[in-house]
Amino acid sequence: MYHILDNGLKVYLDRDNSLRTIALFVVFDQIGFIYDPIDKKGLSHLTEHMFFRSNENISGEEILRTLSLNGIKFNAFTSNMYMGLSFEFLPNLMDKCLGVLEPILGARKFKDDEFEKEKTIVITETEMYLNDPGSRLNKEIDHALFGDSDYGLYDTKDSVARITKEDVERWKQCHTNTENMFLILSGNFTDEHLDLLNKTLGSLDLGNKGFKKDPKKGQGSSKFVQMDTKDQIYYGLGLRLGKKLTSVKPYTMALDYTFFSQVPLIFREKYGVGYYPLFESNVLIDDSVIYLMVYGFDRSALDKFYKAKEEFFEKALDPDVVIKEFENQKNQMEFDKMKTLENPWSRCKILAKSIIKYGIEALDEYFNKMYSLSKDDAEEVIELMDLDKAKEVYIYKENIFDV
Repeated sequence: MYHILDNGLKVYLDRDNSLRTIALFVVFDQIGFIYDPIDKKGLSHLTEHMFFRSNENISGEEILRTLSLNGIKFNAFTSNMYMGLSFEFLPNLMDKCLGVLEPILGARKFKDDEFEKEKTIVITETEMYLNDPGSRLNKEIDHALFGDSDYGLYDTKDSVARITKEDVERWKQCHTNTENMFLILSGNFTDEHLDLLNKTLGSLDLGNKGFKKDPKKGQGSSKFVQMDTKDQIYYGLGLRLGKKLTSVKPYTMALDYTFFSQVPLIFREKYGVGYYPLFESNVLIDDSVIYLMVYGFDRSALDKFYKAKEEFFEKALDPDVVIKEFENQKNQMEFDKMKTLENPWSRCKILAKSIIKYGIEALDEYFNKMYSLSKDDAEEVIELMDLDKAKEVYIYKENIFDV
C-alpha cells in the first residue's frame, strides 16, 4: 500500500499502531557501488556522507543537534544497488525530523571545507576496510566474479580522491526526484502524520526525470591476494547463477536460512576450520550470486578446509537435504520475523530491500514467499549451481602458497 504526495513522491505505508515509534526511510534507487562511474568508485558512498553536512539551507551542526536533542535515531547506508537515509522517532516528534529532512533533500550545494573533511573521512574508511582481510575479501570476491566492470571494481583511496564537490552535488541532484526516490513510513503513525508529511516533503520541488544506467558485468577470475593475515587464510567462493530467481519468490533468501546452521556445523564444529564461516546470497538486477565465505582459519588446517568444503557442497547440491534443512530453520525464521516486526526501523530496512530487489511491496507477502520453498524450487537452484564456474579468492600471508 502506498500514498502519493502532492509532488508525486511515493510513500509506502506500513502502519502498526501497536508499536510505540515511527520510522521514516528515504530510499534512493539506481545509486550505489554498481552505478558509480568506473573511475570514481565511492561517489555514492561519499554522497551519502554529505547528506548530513552543511548545505545552503541548514548547517551540519543544526542537523545533528536537532536530531540528537530530540532523541531521533538516524543513520544512512549505501549498498551496491541503492542508498537510504533512516530515521526513527516518537510520534509527537515527526515535525522535528521533517524540519531537518526537508532542507536536506532540497539542498543543491555543499560547503567546500566540509566536503574536503568528509572526503578525508571516507578515504580513511576505505583504507581501513582494505587493510582488514575480512573486509578486503568481501570486495575481492566480486572483483573475481565480475572483473574490471561496474559490478567488480570497488572504491580505493585513489578513486575517492578523484571525486569533486561538484560530482557529489550533481550525483545528489540527479537522484533526488520522483523516479529515483521513494519513502517508507512504518509504525505508529496516523492520518495526521501523513498530512504533515505532505505539507513538508510534498512541497519540495522535485523533478520526475530519473537517473538510469545499465551497469555492466565483466568476467573475472579466481584470485590469490597477499597481505599480512598473521598466518591465517581468508577464503571466498562466488558463483553467479545467471538468473534472477527472486522474480518469482526470494529463493536465495530461503537458501540463506537453509545453510544458516550447516556451514558452521561442518566447517567449525566438525573440522575446526574458520571462526566465522558463512553462506549467503545476493540478488542483482538480472542475476543472483551465492557466496561461501570463511573468514580466517589457520594455515595448518588447509587440508581440513578442503574436506569441509567438499562435504558442504555435497549437501548443498542434494535437494532432499536442502528441503530438510529449510524445514529445520522454520523456528529461526519465525524468530527473525517476530524481531523484525517488533521494530519499525527494522521493518523499513527489510521493506526497502524487498521493494528494490524483489519487487515485493508488503511485508506479509515478503515473509509468505520466503517461507514457501519447495523441492522443485530447490532443484531449480541446484541445477544452476555449476561449481566449475565458481570463482575463488584466497587472502594469505606471503609464502603460504606457491603461486
